[in-house]
Amino acid sequence: MQNNTEETLNQAIDDEAGAPSGAAGIAAPAATPDSGTKKASKKKASKKKASKKKASKKKASKKKASKKKASKKKASKKASDREKAKKAKEREKAKKAKEREKQREKAKKAKEREKAKKAKEREKAKKAREKQREREKAAKARARAREAAARRRAREAAKRKAVKQKEKDRERRRAEREAERKRRKKQEAAERKAERERLAAQKRKANAKAHAERLAARDRKIAERIEARKRKAAEREAKKAARRAAKEAAAKAKAEAEVAAEAEVVAETEEAAEDAAAAAKVAASETASAAKSAPASGDKSSNQQAPELSSELRGLVEELGEQFERHEQERQRARELRNTLRELSDPAAASTIMGLFTDDNDPFSLRTHLLLALERMPEDAYFGAFIDAVPRLYDEAPKWAFTAIMRLLNTRRTVDDSAVRFEAAVLEAGGEIPGFIVDLLIEGAEDAPPELTPMIAECITNLGGDPSELP
Repeated sequence: MQNNTEETLNQAIDDEAGAPSGAAGIAAPAATPDSGTKKASKKKASKKKASKKKASKKKASKKKASKKKASKKKASKKASDREKAKKAKEREKAKKAKEREKQREKAKKAKEREKAKKAKEREKAKKAREKQREREKAAKARARAREAAARRRAREAAKRKAVKQKEKDRERRRAEREAERKRRKKQEAAERKAERERLAAQKRKANAKAHAERLAARDRKIAERIEARKRKAAEREAKKAARRAAKEAAAKAKAEAEVAAEAEVVAETEEAAEDAAAAAKVAASETASAAKSAPASGDKSSNQQAPELSSELRGLVEELGEQFERHEQERQRARELRNTLRELSDPAAASTIMGLFTDDNDPFSLRTHLLLALERMPEDAYFGAFIDAVPRLYDEAPKWAFTAIMRLLNTRRTVDDSAVRFEAAVLEAGGEIPGFIVDLLIEGAEDAPPELTPMIAECITNLGGDPSELP
C-alpha cells in the first residue's frame, strides 16, 4: 500500500514536470502484469482513484515544492525507473509465486478431497459392514426372539391348559360341594321340619293338656262354687226352718195372746215379701221368659205369688250378675288403658311391654295397642326387646310374633324400610335367633293369605333359610 501511494505521488510530480514523466508514469503501469482476476484489478483501480483524490488535495501545497524538486526528480528519474522496473519484476515474481502457491493449494485440496473421498468410502464401507453385522445380529435376535416366543407360547399354552384343567377341577369340586351343601341343607330342612312338626305336636299336646287341665280346673271351681252355694242354701233353709219352728212354738205358747198372734202373722208376711223381692231381683232375667211362656190363668194367677227360686239357681244368678258387672267395669277400664297407651313411647318400657305377650289372646284389644306402642318406640329399643323375647314368644305367643314380623315386612321398599333394618338386627344377633324367625315365618305362613308368601320367602332367604319349606 505504501509503494502504491509513493508511486501515485511520483506520478503526480511527473505530471507537474511535463510529458516525459507522464509518459513514463503511464508506461510503468502498462508494464505491470495483470493479476488475472477482475476483483484484484477493480480493487487496485479504486485504490488509485483514492490516491489521486488525496494527491489532488495535496497538489496545491506541493506546487511550490515541485519546482524545487524538479531538478532532483530529473536526477532521480532513472533511479525511480529502475526502482519501478525492479518492483514490477518483484510483482511478477510474487504473482508467479502466488500462482504456484495456488497450484500447490489446489493440488493439496485435490489430494485432501481424494483422501476425504477415500475416507468417506472407507467409512461408507465400514457402515455397510456394520449395518450388515447389525442386520445379521438383528436376524439372529429375531430368530432367538421367535424361538423364545415359541417357547413362551408353548409355556403359556401349557399354563392355560393347566389353569383350565384346574378350573375344571375347581368347578367339579365346587359342584360337588354345592350338591353336598344342598343335600345337607335339604336334610337339615327336613330335620328342622320334622323337629318343628314334633315341637308343634308336642306343643299341641301340651296345649291340649293345659286346656284339659284348665277345663278340669274350671269344672272343679264350678263344682266347688255349686257345692258352696248348696251349703249356703242349706244353711239358709235350716235357718228358715228353725225360725219357722220357733215361730210356731211361740204361736202355740202364746195362742191366747191375740196381739202376739197378729204380730207373728205380720212378721211372717213381711219376711215372705222380702224373700220374694230378693228372688225377683236376682232372677229377673231367667224368670221373665218363663213368666211370659206360662199359660194365663185369669184372676187366679194374678192373685198368686211368684214361685220361689232354689238356692242353687239363685246362687248361679247372683254370680252371673257379679260377672256382668265386673265385665262392664273391666271394659270401661280397658278403654281408659287403650287411650293411655296411645301416648306411650318411652323406650325403657319396651322389654316390660314385650313381657305382657304371654299368649295369643287379645282381651279388650289391649295387646294390639301394646304392639302399636312398641312400633312407635325407637327401632333399637323395639328390635332389641323383640329379639330378646323371640325364644319365649315362639313357645307362648307365636301368632303375635308372626304378626309383629309381618308388620315390619310390609314396610319393605317404602320410604321408611324397617324390614331391611330388622333383618340386619336379626343377623347381627346371630345364634338361634335367625332360626327362630325362620320357623315362625314358615309356621305362620300356613294360615297366611297366599299373596304374602313372596314377602315371607324373601325374608327367609335373607336370613339364610330355605324358602322351599313354605307350604
